[in-house]
Amino acid sequence: MRIYVSIDMEGIAGVVRSDHTSTAGRDYNLARKWMTKELSVVVDEALKNGVEYILVNDSHGGMTNLLLDELPEGNIEVITGSLKPLIMMEGIQLGFNAAFFIGYHSKKGTRGGILDHTVFGRAFRRVVINNREASEFYLNALIAGHYNTPVVLLSGDDKIAKEAQETIDGIEVVVTKYGISRYSARHLTKSLLYRRLREATQRALEKADKVKPLKISYPVKIEIEFTDSSLADAAELIPIFNRIDAMSIEYKARDMVEAVKLIEALCLISSAVLK
Repeated sequence: MRIYVSIDMEGIAGVVRSDHTSTAGRDYNLARKWMTKELSVVVDEALKNGVEYILVNDSHGGMTNLLLDELPEGNIEVITGSLKPLIMMEGIQLGFNAAFFIGYHSKKGTRGGILDHTVFGRAFRRVVINNREASEFYLNALIAGHYNTPVVLLSGDDKIAKEAQETIDGIEVVVTKYGISRYSARHLTKSLLYRRLREATQRALEKADKVKPLKISYPVKIEIEFTDSSLADAAELIPIFNRIDAMSIEYKARDMVEAVKLIEALCLISSAVLK
């Protein structure tokens, strides 16, 4: 069995502030250790249960967060760095039996969502896919679905865990923390969390062939509401992006791969404007 892992940081237990998630933060190195440890617990359990190959995609920020020399031994490969055409799902196109999402968080605007944002928090207020407001979980699960890969395990805050259960029948979820506000949470102890991660990994692998990939009809309609009108001004310069109002653009993509590549392009455009 081949397993794909997309790992973010905001949903990791203990992480509540930008001091954890920013490379300049005083607690960033501590958060990197927590992130690497949660990943290590999951991949170690997967290997013990017969998984033959695991590809991990570091999917937070600049995507160079994982401490590679602290990962367990085994047939594991890791993608780091950016730019990546499929962003948080780069590598899924290589073909996998199932996907795990670790350290995931709720979409921007979620009450009690720890460090809530969607793709690019400084630039995107909302991402809408075929009339559904999307979280990173939903966006990435659709990319996995495009490649016929079911998402069978998710860990993260209680809000994104609830969304995952409501979206994918049979998915295993592990709640790492319960959001109180954007910057505070009630966390599981590490020992309890690691036990639950191992147990959920076992269950996810046992039913991986029973969970269906998440799919939507094509072509895909994407709407992006920006945080500032200047970002919509810049996006509108490219003909494929249709201006809806002062803050928003929309476009149609033939499938989820094209859709996410254009989202990545909008991230790069927005970064240039925000500098």
